[in-house]
Amino acid sequence: MLFVTQMLRKKGVVGKFVEFHGDGLSALSVADRATIEQDFHDVKEVWGAGQQQVRNIWTNAAVYQLNLWMHTLVELWAWDRPHEDLCDRSDSPWDDADRRPSHANRRKALRRHIMDHQLSTIKAISRPPRKILDLARRLMALAA
Repeated sequence: MLFVTQMLRKKGVVGKFVEFHGDGLSALSVADRATIEQDFHDVKEVWGAGQQQVRNIWTNAAVYQLNLWMHTLVELWAWDRPHEDLCDRSDSPWDDADRRPSHANRRKALRRHIMDHQLSTIKAISRPPRKILDLARRLMALAA
């Protein structure tokens, strides 16, 4: 990635769109191309790739790589999870309950899982009052 960026800058390709093509592209099916496009859309829209304010090209590339890794880790975590665990559409009853979970749904499910685990750890260590637990659950519902 960095090598390609350096090479393009030397050629004066700055502030322009670059399209990759070649023999390998013809081997991809339409479904594979759509999958790649959807992944890049998710990285940009869900993770906010490209919105970070950093000072140089090396840091930009590192931030983008971090976004790609986080996207991949969420997908990996959700890989074998059932649909019911990934989609909580109780806040949007108009939405199709059988629709395939989006990356945002998977990310929210992971966030809920982490917060539930933290709350259960706190409950195991000390016994907080029921009022505090109820408040924590409502706050977690808002955050996730």
